[in-house]
Amino acid sequence: MDEALRDGLRKVRGARNAALAFKRPTVAIRSVVPYLRDLREYRRLGGAAPLAIISPQFGQDTGTQTAEPQYFHQAGWAARHIGERRPRTHYDIGGQAGFLAVLTGIADVVGVELRPLTNRMPHMLNVSGDLLALPFADRTLPSLSCLHVIEHVGLGRYGDRLDPRGTEKAAAELARVLAPDGALYVTLPISGVTRTEFNGHRVHEVDHVLAMFDSLTVFDFAVVDDVGEFLPHQNPSDEWNLHHGLGLFAFAR
Repeated sequence: MDEALRDGLRKVRGARNAALAFKRPTVAIRSVVPYLRDLREYRRLGGAAPLAIISPQFGQDTGTQTAEPQYFHQAGWAARHIGERRPRTHYDIGGQAGFLAVLTGIADVVGVELRPLTNRMPHMLNVSGDLLALPFADRTLPSLSCLHVIEHVGLGRYGDRLDPRGTEKAAAELARVLAPDGALYVTLPISGVTRTEFNGHRVHEVDHVLAMFDSLTVFDFAVVDDVGEFLPHQNPSDEWNLHHGLGLFAFAR
């Protein structure tokens, strides 16, 4: 390795990635060696002069890419429903920032989070709120989503209070604030057996989920199965012997 490369590695941006590669010989051969070869060739072609700093990124030279299927499908499913109903304002509890940003193309968005988002953009309002005590009056929200969230409530993972009944309480709170004729979109892990995997999440039987929202009516149910396949418009009464699928529930009051 020439001195310029040694100096660059001393100044490396992304040191964690580089350190991981050098600690694992197979990773070093597959990633670092081609990286150094490309870096030499890039310099020979006149690029990066002077080379003041390097930022190695490994494992991204793949022919395809795959998104995490549960988050990928739930975003599309919820956005399609919200886009069809076109509410003036949509409320989301604990959602991903990218999903909320996309929804601003459909409606004004109010995002409620225990750890509120600090990013700002037009048509989005981010507020601090606890899912177990939402800052809204009974039956006032016409459009509401809570995706891949309630299974975490009460496990302390995100700094929340420990509560073995956290998911049930969160479900009751979502039902409390949903307006008449409103729509609530909830996703959470489903399985053939209800269980807690502390402190990651809880997994529920479909019947248990329906019981938690027994004051509401299901108008759409979809599933992402154990291999990541999206199954739209399913019957929640069917037997779902999954290990760790995703249930997507659209409720109405």
